[in-house]
Amino acid sequence: MKNVPPEKIAELLSYDHTTGLFVRKRYIIGGDRSVKQRLDHDGYLRINVAKTSFKAHRLAWVLYYGKWPDGDIDHINCDRADNRIENLRECSRSQNCHNTSLRRNNKSGVK
Repeated sequence: MKNVPPEKIAELLSYDHTTGLFVRKRYIIGGDRSVKQRLDHDGYLRINVAKTSFKAHRLAWVLYYGKWPDGDIDHINCDRADNRIENLRECSRSQNCHNTSLRRNNKSGVK
């Protein structure tokens, strides 16, 4: 994903860090400026930009901080659709895995 420069993302999208919503800056005349989002198989919102599909939380990070994250991005409240910057934090894979809910087949109650 780092092959698309943050400047290119910023040319095409704007991001409201308080609501977590995205708006297209460029659009076809008479077209819709709303950003088409879809849920992927893991429940994350995905957005197509520059012919590439991105997870919305990674785009939020790029648009707010101006660089791609080095590690994972964790949703602090575990709501994968909540892409407000205050709900996102950069973390390692093990930290991200620790902030998960219990699996359905968990009988002990321990993560």
